[in-house]
Amino acid sequence: MTFLCPQHHSQLQRMPKHALIGCWLRWMMAAEPHYLARGWDRVLPLVGSAYDLTPMICQQSRGDLFSQRIAFVSAVLLSNVLHHSGREEEADRVLMSANTQLAGSQLAAVEPDGEISKILSDEPRQRQLVAQYLNIELHQRRYPERRVH
Repeated sequence: MTFLCPQHHSQLQRMPKHALIGCWLRWMMAAEPHYLARGWDRVLPLVGSAYDLTPMICQQSRGDLFSQRIAFVSAVLLSNVLHHSGREEEADRVLMSANTQLAGSQLAAVEPDGEISKILSDEPRQRQLVAQYLNIELHQRRYPERRVH
């Protein structure tokens, strides 16, 4: 799943890292009021496009910790938005992809006992992470109630 069209992707690839990070931050900030209002159709393209920027940022920064952290935060927020948009399978795929990318990263190496990977399955810690980096409070995921009888 990609959010950036090929033309914009190509244009963005030519930008320096600091400009990409600025673009990432602008999109995340633009998404915040729509996220807080639960306007998922408006949030998704902004957060998704910011998520699409993170491989470009990581590539230019040779995987520094800051770049890896914003990639991780992007994955957590995008997964949350996809969940609230009713796209649970895609939400899970984003988190699984983040876990795969983390496996050999510097971020995983500096976190004791795989702590960063554990966040992917711990929603309260995901909320804490997003609040720390973006000052956005994640909406809690809701699942349909299943009754046995």
